[in-house]
Amino acid sequence: EFYFDKWNLTWRAPTGSYPRYSQDTLKKMYDVGDIVYKKGWKEPRAKRYLANVQKGVPPNTFWDGKDVGFNFHATSELADILTRDAFLSPKPVSLMEKIQEIGFFGKEKGIILDFMAGSGTTGHATLKLNNSKNTNIQFILCTNNENQICAEVCYPRIKNVIKGYTNSDNKKIEGLGGNLRYFKTDFVDGESTDKNKKKLVEQCTEMLCLREDC
Repeated sequence: EFYFDKWNLTWRAPTGSYPRYSQDTLKKMYDVGDIVYKKGWKEPRAKRYLANVQKGVPPNTFWDGKDVGFNFHATSELADILTRDAFLSPKPVSLMEKIQEIGFFGKEKGIILDFMAGSGTTGHATLKLNNSKNTNIQFILCTNNENQICAEVCYPRIKNVIKGYTNSDNKKIEGLGGNLRYFKTDFVDGESTDKNKKKLVEQCTEMLCLREDC
């Protein structure tokens, strides 16, 4: 969630996280007192109302955190993989693994697409599922690399999980196997010239190979 930077008079999101509200919405919430802060909290939170007062209160989930994990478990696991604190409140791998297991039930192949990859939990969960169920599920993770989240967290995490790593206790963790390619988006001029066509072909070759599974 955004917090108000009183020194620069602007709303900001904590490093390593994504905002849940727009700045305009937050300003209105702030004005009517719907943003609260208590001693011991690291950041302000949105005030929640009883369901009979305001609609939109999230329902209780039928998945117990004991079964699918909690955010603090995920934070510790990620710090163990990268041997440093890297991301605020990532999703638990066990939760994403359960969701994928339901979604791909009975299927040996498939592709999962995550447009907001964050720390890479979706890819990590896919690798675990492939390893335990002997499936061949592929994943495509996309991010705008805000705060270097892709280059410094998501990509190194998935790479370590595939190849294996030494955790913060200096213990060797075996890799789950798999392969990984890191692509960056780029612009090609739209004018139909031989130079631009050549650049487009060069830029697209690997993507076409992936598309044709070769």
